[in-house]
Amino acid sequence: MSEVREGYVKSPVDDTRIWYRFYPAGEEPVIIFSNGIACDTSYWRYLVRDFEGKRPMLIWDYRGHGNSDLPEDFSKSSMDILAQDLHAIVEELDLKNYILVGHSMGVQFNFEYYKHFPEKVVGLVPILGTYGYPFRTFFDTDIMEKAFPYIYPIMKKYMNFFISLIAPIVNTPIPFYIGLALRSVNPCLSSQEKMKPYFEHLAKLNWEFAAEMFNYMAHHTTEDILPEIKPPVLIIAGENDTFTPLWLSQKMKDMIPTAEMIILEKGSHAALVEYPDLIHCKIKEFINERVIPYMKEEHKILKMPSTTKRASSKPRGGNSKKKNSKRGGKK
Repeated sequence: MSEVREGYVKSPVDDTRIWYRFYPAGEEPVIIFSNGIACDTSYWRYLVRDFEGKRPMLIWDYRGHGNSDLPEDFSKSSMDILAQDLHAIVEELDLKNYILVGHSMGVQFNFEYYKHFPEKVVGLVPILGTYGYPFRTFFDTDIMEKAFPYIYPIMKKYMNFFISLIAPIVNTPIPFYIGLALRSVNPCLSSQEKMKPYFEHLAKLNWEFAAEMFNYMAHHTTEDILPEIKPPVLIIAGENDTFTPLWLSQKMKDMIPTAEMIILEKGSHAALVEYPDLIHCKIKEFINERVIPYMKEEHKILKMPSTTKRASSKPRGGNSKKKNSKRGGKK
């Protein structure tokens, strides 16, 4: 098996270094995982573990997140700029056919990427996310959309200081209990240990820059592109996802001609770590039963019927280098 390739590419927008890790194995399509906002690649660790050695994969960090560099100009944080960052990695690795898998804001981002660079996309898997204006439906209300214009300048000015004050509690149970209070985590399916890498990343994030990304995300939508999507789409929704209500995933499915949807019973917005085995199984089926036939038809359109299924399960660059790393790899 080929070694993992890890490195950076320079963004074509402003030369910001964008980090990636590529797992070369098996045949295309390549699975490209795109994170949620304020997240790093730790959410993908179980899917990477299960697909490693069987399917080529790419994980990467948005600018200002994880291992990627902060841009000098914080205003350069829009969705179309992020799309150019990812495309620079795609070109560096000379990827031919790939599936865009996104979590939370990664869903919105992947639709934006498809809008600009549809040629090599052979499938999309939106997981626990929407196509646009996420604050309009956050907790199934528009209160956050109305409040964000007032929250935004406070985030920019004071959030880094506030996070520095509470950083010592990151390794305590407190952040997990906050997640439980917000109903963003299912206590029966997740744990403090599973969520710990996410909380650690939040503590390291530059929140002045993150505020700019939140602002762009709040005013961005890809609704216009949904009816034009040609590759097969598998929407994975959480029954109890408070950030992306279930009805919104159903609406997205109805707008995409090639979409099917599965519902994770009692799954929250953190269902990637609540149902890793089931999600792996469903994506594997999706690749074998829909993406590969689509690629054959297109020589790289197989239009499949749109269905909805309910699923349940018990949790159980440029400057590149070769590296075997625990982060994002096998446990």
